[in-house]
Amino acid sequence: MTIASAHSADGLSVEVSGTANPLSLVDIFFDNQITVARASAVLADASGNYTFTGTLPSGTVSVYAASTLADAAHPNRLGSSSAWAGPRAVIVSGAEPQLAATASATDLSGEPGGPASPGHIIRFTVTMTNTGPVGVISIHSAPIPFDTPLNTTILLASGKVQGQGSGFVASDGGFASGALAPGQVETYTVDALVGTVARASMTLFTVEVGGDGTIAVPVVARMRLQPGSAPTPVPRAWVPLIGS
Repeated sequence: MTIASAHSADGLSVEVSGTANPLSLVDIFFDNQITVARASAVLADASGNYTFTGTLPSGTVSVYAASTLADAAHPNRLGSSSAWAGPRAVIVSGAEPQLAATASATDLSGEPGGPASPGHIIRFTVTMTNTGPVGVISIHSAPIPFDTPLNTTILLASGKVQGQGSGFVASDGGFASGALAPGQVETYTVDALVGTVARASMTLFTVEVGGDGTIAVPVVARMRLQPGSAPTPVPRAWVPLIGS
């Protein structure tokens, strides 16, 4: 089940379209971050296409769609399975969501701008800014997990987000489910350990950053690498402490 489009031409009415189980009834739900309102159901055609037209609630609105079969209030619903789609932001003409993103790399173990040597830790940072007039939801990186930069190992549990946004879920492979109001900024950071480097080279951290209704933004961070071998771990002897 999908919501292909949720658009308002005048800020007062809204059209929602997508695909569902063929000949099934589709319920539309509007969430304006204060209440969730259930609209009238519409019937999907024999190909599964549906279109809903109705009044747009006030505020920043997201829409959900459901083809619910196990519903005691509607025992005669048709279709092969129950399904949900959403959230999808309702886009008002002239108020399209806009998301900007940049990436950077910092050597935490030496000169911040590099070059980094084997054994150094590089911090990759993605900075996201809502530059538009409306909120952006479902902000995410792709792919998840991202491709590990050349000659590095991602440090366990180093992926973190911080900033003014909400809902962001971070991992060592990227981030998802974030939301930014107009003007808000959020950063994602992840750390990588430089291993053996055969020759002077450059390692790249590359992801795409997108959100509901936005065009995915590719970002790249670069760090020069010095050749050398990864440091050999120093053995440690643990001596038990005996209380007196």
